[in-house]
Amino acid sequence: MIHRRRFTRVTIELIRCIAVVCACGALSALGCARNAGRPGRRAEITRTAPTPRTERASATLGLELVRWFIPLDPKSRADGIERIIAAGFASRIDSPLSSSGITLLCARTDRLPQIVDELGKSLAARRTVLGQADSFSDLAAVQLAEGTVLMAGGRPQRVSEGLLRLSMRGWCFPTVDAASARIELRLGKTSNRVASVSIDPSEIRERVRELPDGTAVLELAAGESLLLLETPVVAPDAETDKGPAEIAPPSRGAVLFRGEPFADRALVLVIEPGFADILPPSATPSSVP
Repeated sequence: MIHRRRFTRVTIELIRCIAVVCACGALSALGCARNAGRPGRRAEITRTAPTPRTERASATLGLELVRWFIPLDPKSRADGIERIIAAGFASRIDSPLSSSGITLLCARTDRLPQIVDELGKSLAARRTVLGQADSFSDLAAVQLAEGTVLMAGGRPQRVSEGLLRLSMRGWCFPTVDAASARIELRLGKTSNRVASVSIDPSEIRERVRELPDGTAVLELAAGESLLLLETPVVAPDAETDKGPAEIAPPSRGAVLFRGEPFADRALVLVIEPGFADILPPSATPSSVP
């Protein structure tokens, strides 16, 4: 019995020694193999560089707002819009907002640099990531004084004191073919006066009043962007027009898109959808044996 225990211990110790020797030999062989290609130098580990991401793919999924500030001259702006449409860079969108002096264009995203050049170039391009905006947020707002006269629906209207607001909500979603973006626009006015006071907590009072013909709903496909700008009103030429030219009151779009923050510039809003994270990867055709 004693001999068996001694034999077992000797066997275990022998196995341990063999394992240590084998491990040392394997490490030594690995080191020789790594240094064999470059004698006297330690082998270097190379790592594959990550694939660079495009500028738009790095943005947050959803919508991105870009603000351009173009020259205020309505004649150059009107000519620029016509050149953009003639070149096929954008197309007009029929919208109820046109009665408020707001032009909507569906533009090709890859042609935005050429579009801003045709509009007279911008001093800056301010970008704001909106993401998946499921609630309305202001794109532009202006304070109106009591008795301000604005053109709406082709006729002048005297408005009360309040805040004129152009708001938007929107989101991107996948479709059977690719992806789309839904954009909802709302032109409303917030009154500075409280008509009545209620202590009933269940009574909800909406301060933003939606204006007539003040909504627009549209969808954008991949590669499309939305442009919003004031509809330029060009005064008649004094040499060709015999009668006196009357200056019409500004439209709602004019007071929203002019002079802020630059007094000699007009604002252009660009909404770019981002589909990079929801578009399915392109399928690689399998090789047929």
